[in-house]
Amino acid sequence: MDPSMLEAMNFVAIDFETANASRSSPCAIGMTVVEKGVISTSRQWLIRPRDMQFDPFNIAIHGITPEMMRGEPEFNKLWPELKSYLTQYPIVAHNASFDMSVLRKTLDLYRLKYPSTSYLCSVLLAKVTWPGLVSYRLDYLADHLGFDLKHHNAESDANGAAAIVMASASVHAAVSFPNLISKTRIEAGNIFSGSYSPCRLPEDCRYSRRSRSKQEKVVLSRITPTVDVVVGESPLYGKQVVFTGKLETMERAAAAQEVVNCGGFASDSINADTDYLVVGSFNFATMRSGGKSAKLKKAEQLATAGQPIEIIGEEDFLRLL
Repeated sequence: MDPSMLEAMNFVAIDFETANASRSSPCAIGMTVVEKGVISTSRQWLIRPRDMQFDPFNIAIHGITPEMMRGEPEFNKLWPELKSYLTQYPIVAHNASFDMSVLRKTLDLYRLKYPSTSYLCSVLLAKVTWPGLVSYRLDYLADHLGFDLKHHNAESDANGAAAIVMASASVHAAVSFPNLISKTRIEAGNIFSGSYSPCRLPEDCRYSRRSRSKQEKVVLSRITPTVDVVVGESPLYGKQVVFTGKLETMERAAAAQEVVNCGGFASDSINADTDYLVVGSFNFATMRSGGKSAKLKKAEQLATAGQPIEIIGEEDFLRLL
């Protein structure tokens, strides 16, 4: 598409990295501002978490350490500057449910008022635009679409989310951000004073499960919720999840328990109702080099046949919790 046709393509892509499993522990934010179809700002801020608790697993993912926090501001000190960007245009994030949750939980921590803005998940956008891919991980999409990515560098990941939006706009011949929303029929999420609404796929999209209820589904495992109220806002709510390979952070039974506590379903076998196949880190690396387990092969066969199943690694599973 001629870049001159994108003069109304304005949005801001963001990516948060967290110090630990708490959504209120951001240690970095990357931001890419696109104005008139061109990147006008691309930068990263380090953020000093209030409790300074860094999990070794998180450090291994993004490489940000407590030593790097010396002299860096806490989120509340950065917020006036960040807010000026995040209220100017709609927000985009890859796995937006994670990033918008980090934003909300951190605003809550510092008792700051929510901005009023809409947001779009670039994972959902990619699913509508390029159905049938084996994975919608950001690094996989970078390989598929041919853009440079330093995965889990907040600025680079924000650039990647922006690249997905621009590539999708080209596919759909969308000349503005609202036009892209209209053509893909994705329901934009919203964040507003004290609350939010999630970004959703259109009901007839092959990846959407809203057109049929899983409330009556027979759960094959015997795992039942250990919480009084399941996490209804979780991306795993109503989803069937299968695990393969050894997980690094927890036993498989514990991971299945997390899924069930989020209102999802854990299963031992791949079938047409499977939403996610979670692959242990070692096995995910093996898959990328050509080796495939029986579950991986079946998941790929189902995806090729048009079933809405997604293969993700352990770190992306943790981001969904």
